[in-house]
Amino acid sequence: MITVIVRYTYEGLSEKPQPNVGIMRHPQDDLLIVYALAMLAQEHKGTQKEGWALNLAAGIAEQHGLTVSDAVRQLE
Repeated sequence: MITVIVRYTYEGLSEKPQPNVGIMRHPQDDLLIVYALAMLAQEHKGTQKEGWALNLAAGIAEQHGLTVSDAVRQLE
């Protein structure tokens, strides 16, 4: 079981242009990505990777009007 921060504020990441690689992502794919990033953050607690993973997860979840916790719950 993974414990996820209930609310994490997206901060500090600049938006970079994303390359068009011809992959259509379904919203369910983003839930899986957020979940994987939350797990990565747990594995690297207290390091720069934790903050980086949580910021990215929060940004992706926010695109769907969700928090990281909400996204993880929807996937489970």
